[in-house]
Amino acid sequence: MRWLRRDVHGRCEFLALGALILSFAIVGAGCESGGTAGTAGRPVASASAGADPQWWIEELRSLQKQYLETISLSCRSAGPFGYDQCMKGKILESLSPDGEAGGHCPQDDIMSLFVECIDRLTTAERAYIALGRDPAQDMNWADPLQSIEDVSRLIGLRLASECLESRQRDCLAREIAYMFAADPVEADRCAALDIIGQVRCAIGLSMMEKIRSAMLYVG
Repeated sequence: MRWLRRDVHGRCEFLALGALILSFAIVGAGCESGGTAGTAGRPVASASAGADPQWWIEELRSLQKQYLETISLSCRSAGPFGYDQCMKGKILESLSPDGEAGGHCPQDDIMSLFVECIDRLTTAERAYIALGRDPAQDMNWADPLQSIEDVSRLIGLRLASECLESRQRDCLAREIAYMFAADPVEADRCAALDIIGQVRCAIGLSMMEKIRSAMLYVG
């Protein structure tokens, strides 16, 4: 049991860390080149004074930890030899019910690579759907990192185009809430950021909703 506790703890920390890397390193790179608009290439909105671009991170980390710990508890009966496959199966079933991501994330990969692949692909898939696009046709399933970069750029362009004539914060908040079925209050906090922060935050809210939905399956 000591081995199991150490193992489970390490994996919970990995998923949270992976989300942080995803949200800041990957999403930022994806929207910098496509997230501007206006007559002088100015951003859709500038950050409000005092706005914290990382306000949503702790909530996401907490949800991820709870999610993974719930799966861990349900897989303990599988024993040390069946534990990994049980974890991977429940992660795949709860985050990708249609099984699409599983076809691109080999289950014989080590746990860290598997979780990273599933997390990135399912996040990108949800974002493509939110944009009204068909992920089966438009998404780069072979490259999870590139798929996040691509869809981040598209989100930046969507926010820019929809709110081009009105730079009001409520326009951005409406778009974010509508695209990702996010809480309007949380979407408004995203809208207070600059364009890069808006995209990162919007995807962060989408990830929260993804984990909440997955929790209903595994809980």
